[in-house]
This record gives sequence, C-alpha cells and structure tokens, in this order.
Amino acid sequence: MAPGATDFGLFFAGGPGSFVGGELSTTFSYRTGREDLSLGLTPFVSYNQAWSRQAQTQPRFAGALAVIHFERFLGGSELTGGMGEVWVPDGRRYAVPLLGVRVGH
Repeated sequence: MAPGATDFGLFFAGGPGSFVGGELSTTFSYRTGREDLSLGLTPFVSYNQAWSRQAQTQPRFAGALAVIHFERFLGGSELTGGMGEVWVPDGRRYAVPLLGVRVGH
C-alpha cells in the first residue's frame, strides 16, 4: 500500500504539510471448524515521510493485528486488536494499541 496526502500549501493549524509512505503487510488466516468464523494474524511494517512548515519527520511503524471475522454476524463483522510500535528519528519510541471494528462487507 502507498498512502499519501497533501494540503497543497493551504494554511491550516500545523500546516501546510504533505505526507507520503509505504506499507508492507500480509495476512495469515485460519478457517475454524465453524464455517462462519475465521481467525487471522497480520504483521506489518510502514515507513513514512511527513513535511510541514515546522519540521520534516520520517517515522517508522511496525506491529501485528489479530483478526476475528464473523461471516453471519451483522452482515459480516470483523474485530481487530494488536500492538504496534512507532520509531521517531530523534530516538523516541512509542507503543501503540491498535483496535478496530468493521461491520458489513
């Protein structure tokens, strides 16, 4: 995946700024004995470049998500949870909880 964004030089709080990055991820899944339930694990790593008037940063992210997919609950639902870590170029590191819910296909 290759995310990116810019405000094209417009003035907003903290701006103007632009962002570009790349992410590598894969998902390992397991179909349980129940036909409507799947489990998965998604490790990922991401590198990003952000520019703003105040600074230029290159944070890196890595982590993993556990995914539970229910085929028949609310038209197909997914619960995700995991942990990640952010490395900032100045040496700071942050542990980040990752949580998500998706309803429908």
